Amino acid sequence: MIGAIKRRLQHGAGGEAGISLIEMIVGMALTALVLSLVGTMLVQVGKVTTLTNDRSRSTAEAQNVLDAMSTDIRAGVNIPGNSPITWAVRPGSEATVTGEKIRLITYSDVARPNPIGMPLQVAYSLENGTIVRNAWTVPSSSASYPLSTAPSNKRNLGSRVTAFSLNYIQGTCPAPASSPCTVSTVTTTNVGLIIGVNISLTAQAAGSTVPVSMSTTVYLPNAGSTQKYAGS
Repeated sequence: MIGAIKRRLQHGAGGEAGISLIEMIVGMALTALVLSLVGTMLVQVGKVTTLTNDRSRSTAEAQNVLDAMSTDIRAGVNIPGNSPITWAVRPGSEATVTGEKIRLITYSDVARPNPIGMPLQVAYSLENGTIVRNAWTVPSSSASYPLSTAPSNKRNLGSRVTAFSLNYIQGTCPAPASSPCTVSTVTTTNVGLIIGVNISLTAQAAGSTVPVSMSTTVYLPNAGSTQKYAGS
């Protein structure tokens, strides 16, 4: 049709130059159809690009939290004089934080007055949709545990977290279950059996419309070992 219109414009038809009204209407309709298809395609590409960017931001938000927690958990240790050592099983005198999910003693971020270094006690909590890393001042000796004071500092790791859950992995399980098995709570009975943690969370970055769910399993290479430090 467009070719016919072009020929009519160049050579005329039946001795008459120009195109008919019908041909003009058909040409305009075809042009409008093509423009509509192109416009629809561009809109869809824009939507896909926006969703991809939103998903990437939310993924980065969730990954930052998981990376920070994994670093602490992998460096978790037993400290003499502090039993049980970690995992929200604490004496009544131990300080607590709102929305606390997990607590441990770790060498991931130590003070280093000497080659041995001194560990920190760290607790993660979910406070109004924000994952918070609570850290306590390094004690003068292992006998200072449990810590009865409030955290010495807090750091926000990720905001707009809509879900946050933990499952603890035991090295041995009661029959007939086979090892490893998972439990959702820690008691004075099973605390010594825990060898790792599975962390799951859903995050949605600021400005993003796409929530992303991620999970990771972190094992404790120092589980069951006893670490000492200066003053212990």
